[in-house]
Amino acid sequence: MKKLKRNKVPTPFLLAVALLNSSCINQISGYQSDAGGIPIKLSSNILETRVADDTFENNDTIGLFVTIQPKTIDQKRYVDNMRFVYSSKSGFVPDEEIYYPEEDEKCDFTSYYPYKSSGISQGKSNIRILVNSNQNTDENFSVSDFLVARCNNITSSDEAVHLSYKHVLCKLNLVLKFKDATDINSILASNPEVYINNIYTNANYDFATNKLDSLSAIGSITPHGQWQISGDNLIGKEMIIIPQITGERPTSIILKLSGKSYMSILPSNIPLYSGERHEIVISYDDASKAINSSINHMIEPWEDSGKTDIVAKETVNAVSVSDLTFQQSNVYKVMCGGVQIAEICKEYLLADNINAQAIVAYPIINDKSDLENGTVIDVLGNSNSIHGGKASWNTATNSLTYTPGNLPVVSKFYITSSNKISLSEPINSIPIKPEEDLLTDVRGAETIVYPIVKIGTQYWMRGNLKTIYYNDGEAIISKTDCTTASAGYSKPAVDSYYFFYNANAAATGKLAPIGWDLPRQQDWDNLRNYIRNNASILKSGSTWTNSGNAVTNLTGFNAAAVGIFNPKYMNKGELVEYWTRGNLATTLGEKTIVLKSTASTMVEGSYSTTCGYSVRCIRQ
Repeated sequence: MKKLKRNKVPTPFLLAVALLNSSCINQISGYQSDAGGIPIKLSSNILETRVADDTFENNDTIGLFVTIQPKTIDQKRYVDNMRFVYSSKSGFVPDEEIYYPEEDEKCDFTSYYPYKSSGISQGKSNIRILVNSNQNTDENFSVSDFLVARCNNITSSDEAVHLSYKHVLCKLNLVLKFKDATDINSILASNPEVYINNIYTNANYDFATNKLDSLSAIGSITPHGQWQISGDNLIGKEMIIIPQITGERPTSIILKLSGKSYMSILPSNIPLYSGERHEIVISYDDASKAINSSINHMIEPWEDSGKTDIVAKETVNAVSVSDLTFQQSNVYKVMCGGVQIAEICKEYLLADNINAQAIVAYPIINDKSDLENGTVIDVLGNSNSIHGGKASWNTATNSLTYTPGNLPVVSKFYITSSNKISLSEPINSIPIKPEEDLLTDVRGAETIVYPIVKIGTQYWMRGNLKTIYYNDGEAIISKTDCTTASAGYSKPAVDSYYFFYNANAAATGKLAPIGWDLPRQQDWDNLRNYIRNNASILKSGSTWTNSGNAVTNLTGFNAAAVGIFNPKYMNKGELVEYWTRGNLATTLGEKTIVLKSTASTMVEGSYSTTCGYSVRCIRQ
């Protein structure tokens, strides 16, 4: 038999990890280890949450960590993220046979589902978890779950080690209740659609503290299951979500019925905790065209915690300008039935006849924003009757032709069935829903969400890159300084949210998120030409040393004076320096781009292979 190479294992007992369902014990008959010891037997139970109730299914995978006391999971691990694959015939089988330490040392077992190859990084105790946006299929629903089992103080024994898996996430059961429904069968045949929108779908789970944090990746979730008739109700849909408290953003329940959409905004401070199973009852009244929704927390082993009633009306087929906050991103997508039909940007318009921020709507034609036909909804800060004009962009020259409007401030606008922007309600209106356009960058166990800003015809990240992984999931080497040219990143101890990458890291071609790129010299030149080399409208915040140069951030580029690494952290408050790439993704441009507190323009710099600079990416 093959042994793993581990310390102190000359006469080990075999760890025969065979997990069974419903607290059954897998008796391994006829087997003795090399040393004549008794093999370890494990038993497990799963609290209700799986697609098949409380059972594992063929090819389900779990991960196992074992530490020897007093070590913890963020220290030295005896078994490090060993994968087990479930078979209905033999239970869970490890990828490799693993053994106890030779002495009766006390071991702590930590197991989780579903298995992730990235596991937990060395020196860490947290793992990145996410739920699928579309949980309609059995597979997507199943792997959206996250279970954890622990058992401590384990030594060699004839007794089975019992692993009891507990819920970390939250489960929602959906019920559609119809007032005065005349034909529930025809309603079932129409297959009403329900989903929850504007909710966190990613988080970190810390095995040391049993807590979730770093919630991110706001999106929508489509439930699993099929509607079934139960009296005057439809039941059978459910979804798994990241535990969270509503209120940070307008989280909503969307119902699509008979070609129309109905929306219900959840009030703030509704707790959706770990281990709870909630029931959302959506009561539809055909007379008032309204939804009355309640949240019931119930059903063991998911715990109770209250009920909340909310009322929602049919979604109007207009975008209300006052609802566009642009806090998470300077770009919104306008959706209709899951398809993007328009784009809304808070952007900087600069031409001979305009110099202002504005909210501009563009139709989507052939899956691309039609930049030649932008409707200027609102010239911000201007109360005169100049709104409703046109923004037409030349993508070759990155220049704007602006036609002023003659309307007072516009409060709402519509999208026609032919994807045109309309400032008056069209005859054939369609249901639309704006949602913030965000760059969700997933790299192994890490997920980071970046806001987006449109400047001219370019789309930029609204902040600097801050990843510790290449886009293929490989870890980037952390460097405390940049005295050597080996590829890596650095960040200061004080401002740990600033990230700097050296030349060899930038030249890998693997820093930018998928679909994005490090800007070439021409990209920077296009930006510089459009803003007429006015660096003040790129700079933001109070990070810049007061040198008499203005800081307005009119473009929303959000450049902060984060400094550089040369070879230690320096120049905070004085400058920010960005990498450029060459003609190939794995080459660098001859110069960097520098914004300085002492300069009112963008300038070029000469880079060193042992310096760390910021990375700002542009959409391809």
